[in-house]
This record gives sequence, C-alpha cells and structure tokens, in this order.
Amino acid sequence: MHPRTSCPTVCGSRWEGGCSGLVLASGDLQTARELAPRLKRVVPGIRLPGSDRHDQSRSATPQEAAANGADLLVIGRTVTASADPRAAAAAVAASI
Repeated sequence: MHPRTSCPTVCGSRWEGGCSGLVLASGDLQTARELAPRLKRVVPGIRLPGSDRHDQSRSATPQEAAANGADLLVIGRTVTASADPRAAAAAVAASI
C-alpha cells in the first residue's frame, strides 16, 4: 500500500489506541495533522540539502519538515556520518 493512502488508517487507529504520536515522512504531515491534530508528529530521514539520502527514500530537509509541521526531527547520519559532526549539527540547527 502506498504510504499516502495508509496515513488516514494509521492516524485513526493510533489515536483510538491511545498512542500519543506518529513517526512519518514529511510528505504525510499535512494529512496526519488534519486527521489527528493532537498526535505528535516525528519525522526521520532528515538530511541537509545535497546530502546522501542513504536508505531514506522519503527524506526531507530540516526546513521542509519544519514547514510541513513536524514536532520532532530525527537527525542521525547527516551529523554522525559527517567528517565534521559539530559543523553538520550547527548547519542543521541554523537551517531551521
């Protein structure tokens, strides 16, 4: 099933089940906000513009995820795999 078509089902079932949040791609944030506005929205696969996407097929930049309504960003390899993790972390922070 395509992620966009499953988002309504996931949002509804998680809310009814007592879950307090969702982990989803940036592109699904609007749908999640409409269907379950009180759930926290966590977005993994955050990459700086021009960074390698690795195994993240639906990655987003920090700016895209924030603009789309993410509550929390999961930022891993963009920082940890960088030659200069401190500079990478500062670049992520400055971009939001």
